[in-house]
Amino acid sequence: YEPREPYSANPGEPHRTFPQSAKRAREIQIRSILVIKTGAMGDVLRTTTLLAPLLRAYPQGEITWVTDVSALPLLAHNPRIQRVLPLNEQTKELLCAEEFDLLLNFEKDPAPLELAGLVPAHLHRGFAPTIWNTPTVFNAASRYALLLGVSDELKFRVNTRTYPEIIAEMAEVSYARDPYELHLPETALQRRNLWQQQLAPKSRPWI
Repeated sequence: YEPREPYSANPGEPHRTFPQSAKRAREIQIRSILVIKTGAMGDVLRTTTLLAPLLRAYPQGEITWVTDVSALPLLAHNPRIQRVLPLNEQTKELLCAEEFDLLLNFEKDPAPLELAGLVPAHLHRGFAPTIWNTPTVFNAASRYALLLGVSDELKFRVNTRTYPEIIAEMAEVSYARDPYELHLPETALQRRNLWQQQLAPKSRPWI
């Protein structure tokens, strides 16, 4: 096992980018929020339980969500999200030229982890990159989620908490059993209504 340079670096220290006009946490009024959750698709859908508590905590918040291309249709029509962006180089360039009041990262994979450390933000929560782009945490409330990823004993035998509970803790917002959110486009709703009309006369159960 060869140590990584610089040898003096703290392996648990998160790397993050602050905007030039960085303010102290208590002076920040949260308006711009960046959520990084790329996949898998089911996990993206489960993370929508965080939208309602985020907007209860920050009523003026406008949410930008970065996700995998495959998950874009799950979020594209959600009225709580102002922008849905794919995780790619163009998005990285775009967001690195902006600054956010709050950045939330729920991914430990290299690409989204790197993005979380590069985008300027006043407050960071969730998983963070080290200087080697290995996962650590931005805030103490995310430590439990990180430990779940490295301890099978904790994840499969000890833990009794749900994913929505854990990400609410990471984001430092209240958990209130908010439902998953999947908003369909008008064309899909029309097709649903057509199927309902066709199946309504059937005497047997239908799903």
